[in-house]
Amino acid sequence: MQTAQFVSEVPAGFDFVSDSQHVEALREYFVDAREYDSFFVRIEGCAYVAGYGMHGVIPHNSNRVFSVQTRESLEPRTMADLNDVRVTRATRALAAYARAHGGAYMHEPCDAQLSDLLADLRHFAQARGLDFSHLDARAFSNYCEEDGSNSETRASEMRNEPSI
Repeated sequence: MQTAQFVSEVPAGFDFVSDSQHVEALREYFVDAREYDSFFVRIEGCAYVAGYGMHGVIPHNSNRVFSVQTRESLEPRTMADLNDVRVTRATRALAAYARAHGGAYMHEPCDAQLSDLLADLRHFAQARGLDFSHLDARAFSNYCEEDGSNSETRASEMRNEPSI
């Protein structure tokens, strides 16, 4: 990737992002990016492939920008690193879902957005003739394996959690 030092040097094809919900997701997606107020990002398909962080939210040509790495571009070293990548992907997916709703929905609590997304995924599965319960059980098994926990023990713990 071409390195830019100033806004005027950011290559063509990068989009400027300054809305708070999207910026928060990008802070999680990029490595060591918590300090930036806005970003220039390049998207390929559904993934961010490159980015620059910037202090402030008005992109004057003379503002400095700083290249940021995606977490997925790093070689995961531990299971915790892999799980950080998984959380980052989930954060991006939930942010995209909230943006698709638009408006005030973007300010809804994360748990409300997640439960709405899960409900919509149930509708999606039903419309495609997929067994959501089976897919959910398989996802739970994958989660336990990735988390390093025993699925029987974890399932028992989850059943003891208070219901909504």
